[in-house]
Amino acid sequence: MYMEYDKYSSLKKSDIAQQFENLRRMIDDHERSVNEDISKVDEKNMKQMKDYELKVLSYQRQLRERRALFHQTVDTGDYVRVLQDYQDYQQYFNAMDEEWYKIKPPKVIEYNIQGLDECRTNLQQTLRNVCTKEEPQYENPQLEEFIAKQENNSTLNLNNQGLTDYDMIIVAQTIRLKKIFTTLHLGNNQIKAAGAKYIAESLEFNRTLTTLDLWNNQIGSEGVQHFAEVLQRNTILNCLGLNANQIDDVGATYLADALKKNTGLTDLSLASNEITDIGAQSLKDALCSNKTIQKLQLFQNNQVSSKVRKQLEKQEKRFI
Repeated sequence: MYMEYDKYSSLKKSDIAQQFENLRRMIDDHERSVNEDISKVDEKNMKQMKDYELKVLSYQRQLRERRALFHQTVDTGDYVRVLQDYQDYQQYFNAMDEEWYKIKPPKVIEYNIQGLDECRTNLQQTLRNVCTKEEPQYENPQLEEFIAKQENNSTLNLNNQGLTDYDMIIVAQTIRLKKIFTTLHLGNNQIKAAGAKYIAESLEFNRTLTTLDLWNNQIGSEGVQHFAEVLQRNTILNCLGLNANQIDDVGATYLADALKKNTGLTDLSLASNEITDIGAQSLKDALCSNKTIQKLQLFQNNQVSSKVRKQLEKQEKRFI
């Protein structure tokens, strides 16, 4: 039991470390994005200043060249020509003077980083709220007694018991610590995403459970995500029943991604959910790389069109 708890604790710490790593990555990514925006503003400012500098240098160069030509005329001693060139030079200088006043210094684009101080304040406050809180152990003596009476069986049948997410804490501990059950029935209860997470996490520590059925609950796509994450590593579970669990295309995509890596599951039931053509196609694509699944049930997903259903059944015989 000590080793199991140590493993469970290590998994929790690893999950926390990953969450903080994700936060750091999020901050780093946003910092990179802000710096890219600043660089774009800097490029605009630098271009304006460079263009201004080139105009000034061009003006000065033209003025020097015209002055040099006039001095050459003066050196000839031909004062009639000097007088003519002087008048031309004066007209040129006046024209250049007008052009000079048209050359406006660049207006530098200023920028402020909005929201940074507010973000820092909010982040500090949020981090203060992230702490370890010891919670009293949830108890359900009736459920614990019911489980104890079935410990001589390989099947733990908890169908139709009105179980909630909190009750899944007890069930998860049973699965995690007592390696006697190979089949777990949790159908027709009141299990949502939080309860699904407890059960999914317990599978990380169980090497005996091969069948898990959660028909007619409300785990939704959020709950499915927890199972999908575990299925990418778990090779023990063979049959997973998720019929009538309010699973939509998002959940179907989570499972499809898991099936691309899973090598243990042979039977996946997703009947009577909210999956459409999009989710069905994602699952079909996943089966192209998964040769372990023998049966994938999608019947009574009424939002899957008859056209797509016929195509899937024709292309992939494992669809039911």
